[in-house]
Amino acid sequence: MKYISFSLFGNDPKYVRGMFENVKLKDNLYKGWKIIVYYDSSVLRKTLEVLSADGNSKKHDRLRYISNLLEIFGRQRRRL
Repeated sequence: MKYISFSLFGNDPKYVRGMFENVKLKDNLYKGWKIIVYYDSSVLRKTLEVLSADGNSKKHDRLRYISNLLEIFGRQRRRL
């Protein structure tokens, strides 16, 4: 199985809209691949509902909760 993974945290509209666009474009660009979205508690429930509403995926197939995602990425940014 081939996967495309994304990390989503916060509620900045430019990133949320971008995530929705990536999900829509996936079938045209990467047929047969699956998307996994890692998210934390800062993402709105409505955003998660829209991401999991795709008829080809169940919510638990696409979304993965990570409690300290922002902390992990904050650490990575400091190392750059």
